[in-house]
Amino acid sequence: MSQKPKHSGSSHQHGSKSGKRNIGTGAKVVVVVFAVLMALALMLPFLSTIVASNNEAQSSSQSQSDSSSSTDSGTDSSDDSSADDVSLDGVPENLQSTAKTYAGTVQTLESKLDDDPNNLATLINLADDYMNWGYASLKSSSSDDEKSYSNGLLQKAVEYFDRYLALHDSNSAKVNRALCQYYLGDTDGATKALEQITTDAPDFGPGWANLGLVYEQAGETQKAIDAYQKAVEADPNNEYGARSFANQRLVALQSQQSSSSDSTSSTDGSSSETTSSDGSTSSDSSSSSNSLANTLNSSSGTGL
Repeated sequence: MSQKPKHSGSSHQHGSKSGKRNIGTGAKVVVVVFAVLMALALMLPFLSTIVASNNEAQSSSQSQSDSSSSTDSGTDSSDDSSADDVSLDGVPENLQSTAKTYAGTVQTLESKLDDDPNNLATLINLADDYMNWGYASLKSSSSDDEKSYSNGLLQKAVEYFDRYLALHDSNSAKVNRALCQYYLGDTDGATKALEQITTDAPDFGPGWANLGLVYEQAGETQKAIDAYQKAVEADPNNEYGARSFANQRLVALQSQQSSSSDSTSSTDGSSSETTSSDGSTSSDSSSSSNSLANTLNSSSGTGL
């Protein structure tokens, strides 16, 4: 998970220090690659968020239209809770600010679930909220206790995804469950799960896009490129945001490969603009990552 790019970055930083102020071309390329990896670590939740928000809660509410209080993910995830009334017992001090964002909503949803244990909309919203809460906490965790607490939240997300999937087959929920595995450090398990999703549902763009992202973070560039291209093909109308996401990452990879092969393009501060198959351009990987995250957040209406 995100710790792996940090470990990688640590050794890269040592290498750049040894060159003092006269940083060589190779070292600069390494720093660029490290920046890309760190940007990727921060991007991971966003594609899953748009999938869950636009697809799962909508389909769940349609299947339970008689439960009006649970049919809309935005309503079911945001009301009846005050941060001042939320108990933060057991929450590490450094993570309490994040807990205030999610704990009240989770408590409200779990109360609803007590009354209706098989309510699909409530189950998927709980799974998504615990996933986002766990990921947000994990980013802020530094001590073992904080990481353990964050992992516990992600485990709760997995449990709710499992309960949901036991009642309703869903590619979106399977993708998000796989991402929880990834955040928990089970890279092999997450990769195998995403590969299985793309095998069983080859026309589901988000499966390919998230698989590409996991491949990219693992340094398997060609596999990532192949998966991103599959995402573009599987989501031609950008229904899930997978097409635009994959094109952005393909642009970033093109830019990265160009920087590695052309030493002159990485020796000064000038940007190297690259064009993707749909005409979008990127001046560097990190800036495209930020704009992509904002785009996905805006489209889904949710986010960390």
